Amino acid sequence: FPIQEGARYQVREVDVEGDLRMPREQLIEKLSTKPKTWFNRSSMAADIKTLTKIYNNLGYAYVDVEPKSQVNDKHDFVDIKFKINEGRKVSIERVDIAGNERTRGKVIRRAVEVVEGDLYNADRFDGTKKNLEAMDFFEAVRLKTAPGSRPDLMNVTVEVMEKKTGSLTAGLGYSSQDGAMGNVDLKERNLLGLGIMANAKANISG
Repeated sequence: FPIQEGARYQVREVDVEGDLRMPREQLIEKLSTKPKTWFNRSSMAADIKTLTKIYNNLGYAYVDVEPKSQVNDKHDFVDIKFKINEGRKVSIERVDIAGNERTRGKVIRRAVEVVEGDLYNADRFDGTKKNLEAMDFFEAVRLKTAPGSRPDLMNVTVEVMEKKTGSLTAGLGYSSQDGAMGNVDLKERNLLGLGIMANAKANISG
């Protein structure tokens, strides 16, 4: 695979423009792309995600962050500017639960941080997913979004895929003192779909 690397470019200036909801310097401070460092496309992609999440947490669910780079081939430097178009603020209209054949809806809703009527918040979406995964009742957890009844409203569906939460173990043995012995151990981490952990154990011997 022949590789021709070309010139190496250094970042000269980093800036943001457009809809600024906090001081420019504060936004630039949060970026991983810094002046006097080598241009890195992965860092620029990470900065787009960083800015997007900042605005998501302010309620701007459909913010658009467009990177613009101006290259100076003569001196091998590049100026980078992120243009932010915040769009409109979005509130949560409805939160639905899907895929729970066994686990009660109220058990799942206790772990859901996304609340109807609140502004869209990316951290609460992440928190909801982590809370549900930590319960260890589900093989997969997904949060799906869909347009609401108005452009500034959004519907959320918390979709789960349940997994087996119970286990049964049994054993047999024999000793000269007690004779035949047996034991049964039954464990259930989601009893009756209520999120209750139960354990029953029996030992029998002569």
